[in-house]
Amino acid sequence: MVEIDAEGVYSSQRPCSTDFLYTQGVARNISDRELEEASLQGQQESARRIGAHTGQIRSAYRQLQQQIKVRQRQEAEAESIQKIRDAIWRISKAEQIDDVLCTIHDSLRGLDIDFYGISINHVDKSRSIVRHYSFAG
Repeated sequence: MVEIDAEGVYSSQRPCSTDFLYTQGVARNISDRELEEASLQGQQESARRIGAHTGQIRSAYRQLQQQIKVRQRQEAEAESIQKIRDAIWRISKAEQIDDVLCTIHDSLRGLDIDFYGISINHVDKSRSIVRHYSFAG
């Protein structure tokens, strides 16, 4: 690409068509400069896009990390519930209720749930007896 700067040369200080002598000009090859400018603009646009994509990727990463934490918490809760159910199903005599209380205690601690104590009331309708079992955490 060529850039041309030209101007008329006149015989007097005041340009007038009758005083016109010739045209004087300079032609410069600006291809390299335009290529450099286009390259610079392309680099700037690429940097802008990369910055935007980086922000999107970071946001998606944070969301994914949060989803992973939620899923891990849900899995830990489900596992704790299953351990407690298993302990309950293993009960064959009243003395084993303490095992259930220990399992509940360990599950709550494993889930970082703060608590003061645990208790179970066992109501035996056939003998009209109510037993209270507790475990201080």
